[in-house]
Amino acid sequence: MRIDLAIVEDNLGDVELIRSLLTEDSPDAFSIRHVERISDLGALCASASLPDVLLLNLNRPDAHGFATIDQVRHDLPQVPMVAMTSSAENKMAYDAVDAGVQDFIIKGDFDGRSLARTLHFAISRHRCTNAPFEKANFDELTGLVNRFLFRDRLAHALRRANRGDETLALLFIDLDDFKTINDTYGRDVGDTYLQALAHAFVDNVRDSDTVARLGGDEFAVIVEGLSYPQAAIDIARKLLSIAEQPIELAEHTIRGSFSIGIAFHTADNINGQSWLIKGAGSALSSAKSSGKNDYCTYTEALDYELVARLKQDSMLQSALAKDEFLLYSQPIVDTRTKQLLAYETLIRWQPSGKRPLLPGNFISSLERLGLMCEVGEFVLRQTVGQHVDWIAQGMKPVSVCVNVSASQLADPGFANVVRSVLEEYGLPSELLSLELTEDLLINNTPHTRRMFAELSEFGVKFSIDDFGTGHNSYSYLKNFPISTIKIDRSFTRLLHVDRIGRAIARSLITLARELDLKIIAEGVENHIVLGELEGLQPDGLQGFLIGRPMAADRFERRFVQTATTFEQNTLMSF
Repeated sequence: MRIDLAIVEDNLGDVELIRSLLTEDSPDAFSIRHVERISDLGALCASASLPDVLLLNLNRPDAHGFATIDQVRHDLPQVPMVAMTSSAENKMAYDAVDAGVQDFIIKGDFDGRSLARTLHFAISRHRCTNAPFEKANFDELTGLVNRFLFRDRLAHALRRANRGDETLALLFIDLDDFKTINDTYGRDVGDTYLQALAHAFVDNVRDSDTVARLGGDEFAVIVEGLSYPQAAIDIARKLLSIAEQPIELAEHTIRGSFSIGIAFHTADNINGQSWLIKGAGSALSSAKSSGKNDYCTYTEALDYELVARLKQDSMLQSALAKDEFLLYSQPIVDTRTKQLLAYETLIRWQPSGKRPLLPGNFISSLERLGLMCEVGEFVLRQTVGQHVDWIAQGMKPVSVCVNVSASQLADPGFANVVRSVLEEYGLPSELLSLELTEDLLINNTPHTRRMFAELSEFGVKFSIDDFGTGHNSYSYLKNFPISTIKIDRSFTRLLHVDRIGRAIARSLITLARELDLKIIAEGVENHIVLGELEGLQPDGLQGFLIGRPMAADRFERRFVQTATTFEQNTLMSF
């Protein structure tokens, strides 16, 4: 076995002597790297793989006894050390063994064979004695520093930052919707995904930074020696860019995202480890609540936001039992006749004594709390029941669109829930359209395909919201039984002045006709856009000009009891 040896020695003559002794009998037995200063050791080890063993001269001018050994053991815990001293009487050599080196040699008192034997024994001894250390301090799945060693590394980094008046940053990273990946692909694929991310994190930070896995889908990065805080934010952005590219794992392609919280320790900050951890945690919570794949830096104001968020989470957990979720309906009209073509059901949350809240204020919290499937079933059940009732009152049997979340799509029992609800209320399956955003279709798994096939065979329709904004929009039309696509409002709201948006909208309408799909134009908010779309002739129109989302009683008066036709000179206000 070829041994990679790293030497820390300021005497170049001694380095050449060691090199010649070790290669005299077996020229290929050792590869040797060398630095003169201990401070250069980190760069040496970062330039390639870690050495198999380290030979360290303890009599160097920049060596400081046990502090040097402690520093090297901290920075390179996986590398065994052999100390080299100038005298057999030097007590430091024996104390060095107690301090953590595997062996020592005396200058001028060894030959090639004895030195080679010492290095081999040091490696073997380190492997035997270090196994418990590795198990206790490194994550078994990813090989990263675990929670226990992370605490030690952070404390060490804080002491070093205080001595050198440096800025230190702590980054907490948490995967968004990792449970969905586990539920969809299985835990083995989930573990492989975590390993791939761990390698990507290490590749995208500096060699002097520490990447740790704290448990589950939680990671941390200790960023030391910052000359300015922005450097840590640059690292966070670099890490977030990892999520822009899907990760290929065997037959699966996974696109995930994660959130990052950042807290800083500066020279004038006397707060310690617990404050830094709390700050990074608060920033992470804020990043996750504001949306996926984003970062947030800690400020004291976040503590107040965290308290408010915890209070909201507590209220959400009882919102369903308290009947605080409301269903609003937004009409979709035929482009030519302006008669009701379909409508979309939208959820609102109205805590006791407060105004109804839009989904953007609470949907991510429902996902995080694991309540989305339960609330999603409530929405489906209420929508289907109400739709059947309206048809019984004389409403034309149009299609009703219900939004589907990532959690529902990953639920193995989702198809059965849909079929059960339809059969319970007696609604023809072709009148239900399940609406999905493009990002939910990225993970094209066997489970997803089976679910689509089963529901499609049963007669349920599928529509894609915000079509054209995703990474691979057209492939969804090929791989999934889609019946309707909705043109995103970013392409329609400025049709009269945006030549590119108008061209995209026209091409999507042509594509839909070629594929025998229905196409709905969203974002119809003024008469100018309406006029442009009437010229392009999509199947349907949706937007505030056509009708804002409205409560059930208002929708019933407009479209059930009187069968309203949209008039261009009338703004259907909420």
